[in-house]
Amino acid sequence: DVDMGMNVTISAAGTLTLTKGILDLNTYTLTNGAGTINETAADAHINGNAGTYIVAASHQATALDDDLFGASNTSAGTGTLYNLEVDAAHTVGGDLNVGGTCNLDAAGLTYTGQTLTINGAISRTTGTFTHGGTGTLVLAGTSNTTAALSNSFFAAGYCDNLTMKRG
Repeated sequence: DVDMGMNVTISAAGTLTLTKGILDLNTYTLTNGAGTINETAADAHINGNAGTYIVAASHQATALDDDLFGASNTSAGTGTLYNLEVDAAHTVGGDLNVGGTCNLDAAGLTYTGQTLTINGAISRTTGTFTHGGTGTLVLAGTSNTTAALSNSFFAAGYCDNLTMKRG
């Protein structure tokens, strides 16, 4: 396993290859613009821990899902991504659980046919969610959104499937 000790950026020309073990973000930021993300073994993951994962330009399409994030050496169960910042438009490749803050900075996040669970605050600058009519947004945990959740958070101007689990 490898613990990050500082912020790391992977360029658009770069590759992120996970062959065995855990890349633990700790409290740092991994800015990933890698055009290729290889996860070659079931026990190779990123542990979001208390860090931030930034989807940057050129991030491999549909590579973002719970299977990429895991706190233990197993692909079973729900992965753990703590903070997510979306700086480049992206479509998730499967269900995604965000344990902390989800920030839609300058781009949108598409979760058509998937479940996007956010346990922390939601903030946005200009980015929006796209559900495609079949995605489900689950607001869990105890945090509030930075701004009041409204139709402006959604590219379609509305949310089709919303589950509230905040307490």
